[in-house]
Amino acid sequence: MTEFDKLYLSVDTYCGLCCAECEFRETMNCGGCIATGGKPFHGSCNLADCAISRGRKFCGECEDFACELLKSYSNDPEHGDTPPGARIENCSKVKAALVKAAREGVDPMGVCGNDCDDCPYTQWCGGCRSQYPHCSFGTLYEDKRCPNVTCAGERGVYACKDCPEREACERGFFGRDK
Repeated sequence: MTEFDKLYLSVDTYCGLCCAECEFRETMNCGGCIATGGKPFHGSCNLADCAISRGRKFCGECEDFACELLKSYSNDPEHGDTPPGARIENCSKVKAALVKAAREGVDPMGVCGNDCDDCPYTQWCGGCRSQYPHCSFGTLYEDKRCPNVTCAGERGVYACKDCPEREACERGFFGRDK
């Protein structure tokens, strides 16, 4: 099992809290956030419902991170985090660790030809060749996947530069309207 796999499997809540450290886990006989499908001891959770509906393992993977819903939970004066914002900070740390682990030993050249090491969004993306691709460009599309990565896979080429039709390409990053 890779370091990335270990880290990914260790995520036990959608919002960034840690089930293992929760005081209610044993006293309320809670099965845990992800383990219960977002229905811990107090019932359905709006944050979990949101992450599940967006297909995210946790809030730190969302293109809207940190959204107003997460901020309201994290900073609620009565039921929020101690210290306020702790779950947001934890999501950021988990995401950074996942990205770092995913990038280990991976070719940093993106399918489109851009160098992932020069990308301003490397804090959120493991790179399109990693097992954790979360390219910000991909979030522009309904399926949240970069069309250049999809096309290269369909054509069986390593990168767009290897495609015989690259000169006329208008997909994704190479579209004239981009």
